[in-house]
Amino acid sequence: MNGKWLFLCVFIPFLGLSQTKESGHSERIEGRQNAEWVLNKPYVVMISLDGFRHDYAEKFQATNLLKIEEEGSGSSKLLSVFPSNTFPNHYTIVTGLYTENHGLLNNSFYSRKRDEKYSIYDRDAVGNGDWYGGMPLWSLAESQGMLSATYFWVGSEAEIAGFRPNYSYAYNSKTGNKERFDKVIEWLSLDPKERPHLILIYISVVDHDGHDYGPDAAETRKAVLEVDQLLGGFKEDLSELDLPVSLVLVSDHGMTHTNQALKLSDYTDLGDSKVINGVPAMIYNEDQEECDRIFNDLTKIPELTLYKKYNLPERFHFYNEDKTGDLLIMTDPPYFITSSGKISFKGGHGYDPALEDMGGIFYTIGPAFKDGKKIKPFENIHIYPMITHILGLETPEIDGNIKVLKSILK
Repeated sequence: MNGKWLFLCVFIPFLGLSQTKESGHSERIEGRQNAEWVLNKPYVVMISLDGFRHDYAEKFQATNLLKIEEEGSGSSKLLSVFPSNTFPNHYTIVTGLYTENHGLLNNSFYSRKRDEKYSIYDRDAVGNGDWYGGMPLWSLAESQGMLSATYFWVGSEAEIAGFRPNYSYAYNSKTGNKERFDKVIEWLSLDPKERPHLILIYISVVDHDGHDYGPDAAETRKAVLEVDQLLGGFKEDLSELDLPVSLVLVSDHGMTHTNQALKLSDYTDLGDSKVINGVPAMIYNEDQEECDRIFNDLTKIPELTLYKKYNLPERFHFYNEDKTGDLLIMTDPPYFITSSGKISFKGGHGYDPALEDMGGIFYTIGPAFKDGKKIKPFENIHIYPMITHILGLETPEIDGNIKVLKSILK
C-alpha cells in the first residue's frame, strides 16, 4: 500500500454505530424459541446511555435516574476500559473482555493480517463478524437456547461465534428514543416461548449533544432530561407487565471539554505511515527507523504523550499484536488530534479512563438486585458475569469476575 494513509477519527453528532439509507430495518430469526429451561428464568434489560457522564443525573437533576440510583444498587462511577470510546467499551460490556482480547480496539483501527481498516462508518466492516472476538451476551444466550434482542448495540449487526440476536435492528440515527423503549415493552409482551430474556438497547442523544455543545451546555441538560423522562415512563410500563425484569443502566464513557486541535503532520513527516487520528491516535509503520524518527519528533510536543507498541502501560490492556499501532499517541483535554488541525465540537472522550470526566454510570434496579446497595467504582468488564449469573447462563472464560458485583445481587 503506497502513499500516506490517513484515517480521521472525528466526533460528529453521533460517534457511534455507522449507518446507511438501508439502516434501521429489523431482523427476526424465524422458528427459534426459548428452550424449556429458559421459561422460568428472569429477564434483564440493559440500557446504554452513550456519553452519560457519572455526575449528569445530579448535575442536571434527572429525577427519575436519581430515584433509581437511590432505590436500587449501583456505583458512583463506572470505569471505561481503554480507550474511552464508544465501540470498544460497548463491546467490552457485552463480552467481559478488555479491548486487547476482544479485538475491537477503537472506533477505527488497522489490521496487519487483513491489511484492512475497521471503521464505524464502513457498513461492511461493522457487519462482518470476523472483526469481533469473544462471545457477546446475545450469542451466549442464543447458543444456550435463550432468546435475545438488541436495538442498535455495537456488534449486534454481525454474526459472532455463530449467532445473532433473535431480534435486532440495524442502526438508524433517525429512530426516535421513545420508539426504542416501546419496542422493549413489545418484546416483553410476546408469548413466553418467543419472549427475549436478554434485551439490550442503545440511546445516543446525550453523547450527541455533549459533543456538539459541551458537557455544561443547556442542550446537553435538555438531552439528559429527555432521556430521564423517557426512563420514568418506561419504568411505569415495565411495572404493568408483572414480569421479573431487572434493569441495568450503563454508559460507555463520560464527556469533557474539547476545543483545541493538534495536527501530527505539523510536527513531523509521517511519510508512508498508516495513521489513525483522534484520541488515542495510532501510527503503523513497519520501518523501525521511521518509527523511531517520528517518535523522537513527537515526544518534543508537550501536549502529547507517546508509547511504543511494546511499552504500553499494563493498565491499558491494549496490546494486540495484529491491531495495536506501532506508536500510540495520547493527549489530555482540551486537546484532540485531528488530520485537519481544526476542531468543530466542544466535547469529547477517548482519553485515559482514569480521568474524572471519563467516568460513566452504573445503576441497577429490580428483583435481582438489593435495595440501596452502593459499591466503589469498577471497570465495566465485570458487568458480563453479573448478567450471565442473573439469567442462569454458563459463563465462558473472560476478564470480568462475578465477585466484583456479587454483593449487589440478592
